[in-house]
Amino acid sequence: GEVHAARAAHARYFSDLVDEADRHLRQHDQLHWLALLEAERDNVLAALRCLGDSGEAQATVELALRLTWYWTLLGSHSEAANWLRFALTVPGPVPHGRRVMAEAAHTISSMAGESGDFDMAQVSRTMADMDEKIAGVDLGSEPLAWRLRPSRAVVSGDPVLVKQRMAEALECEDP
Repeated sequence: GEVHAARAAHARYFSDLVDEADRHLRQHDQLHWLALLEAERDNVLAALRCLGDSGEAQATVELALRLTWYWTLLGSHSEAANWLRFALTVPGPVPHGRRVMAEAAHTISSMAGESGDFDMAQVSRTMADMDEKIAGVDLGSEPLAWRLRPSRAVVSGDPVLVKQRMAEALECEDP
């Protein structure tokens, strides 16, 4: 009873903290928020684990998605891939657009976290599949999609597509 309530309150608090920090990680005060998240890393991950262990699929996916830019800034791609995989395996409903974003972020993080030689044809196919999934998502409500779609263009090697996707990304309201 009381322990469960305390863990749930802890998870909500740190989920809210990450929600606030995520916006700032793409703004002029990013270093302050990055340092705060780094100082609270264990608490944030405990919150993510708690949400997942409690079967809160949507909340787990949301928190993992809001942490993707933090992990990207730190270069912690393998950690991102592991936590996104954890979030995606929590049973329960998650809005389609958010699940697609989590799957795309997992794909990018997994590839970025690998070392060694890449089969560029396979990378290109994977990115094309991801791009198809993202194409069906309302990008106005999914700022993460605006950051992921240019990745596909870069892998394609098509400079016109790169320019188009970068221009689209720059028009996104998310900083």
